[in-house]
Amino acid sequence: MIQITFQAAFDPFHTSFRLLRLLEMTKHMPGLTVDQIRILDFYLLFPFRASEIRLNGGHRKYKRLSVEFVHLKPYGELPSSFVLFTRMQSIQVAALDTLVDNGYVERDQYGSQIVRRTNKMLASEISERIEELNLEQSGLVEFIQVLASDYGIYGRDGLKSRTGLLEYRYDTV
Repeated sequence: MIQITFQAAFDPFHTSFRLLRLLEMTKHMPGLTVDQIRILDFYLLFPFRASEIRLNGGHRKYKRLSVEFVHLKPYGELPSSFVLFTRMQSIQVAALDTLVDNGYVERDQYGSQIVRRTNKMLASEISERIEELNLEQSGLVEFIQVLASDYGIYGRDGLKSRTGLLEYRYDTV
C-alpha cells in the first residue's frame, strides 16, 4: 500500500512561515543563534513533544502542551525527536537562507550565526495570518518565548542539553 502524506517539517515554504512566526514572537530579543531558532522551530511544529524537554521547576507547567496539542500529532509514526530534528536541518537552513536573501533577516548577523529580524515589512496577508495563529496558540507562543529568553543554548543547562536535540558537551561555555 502506498500512502501520500504531507510533513510540514520537510516543506521549505511551511518552514519559512514558521520561522517568520518565530521572529515575530522573539522580536523583543537582540538575536538568537541559528541552533536556538532551529530548536524553537522544532517545538513550534511538534509541541506535543514538549514533555521531552528537561525544564526548570517553574516552567514544568509547559509540559502540559504535550496533551493540549496532541491533536497535531500525525497519524503515522514519526522517528525519534533527534532523528526528525537532524533530518529537518537542511530545510531549516534553506528557509533561513531564503529569509536572508529576501531581506527579512540581517545578512551581517546571519554570517555570525545570529538570526535577527530586519525592519522589512511582511505582506499584509502573511502578517495577519501570523498574528492570527500566534493569538490562537498563545500558550505555545508563551512557551517558545520562555525557551528563547530563559534558557541559553550552550552547556549542560542550555537548550541543546535540555532537549537532547544537539550535542552540547564540546560547547565553549
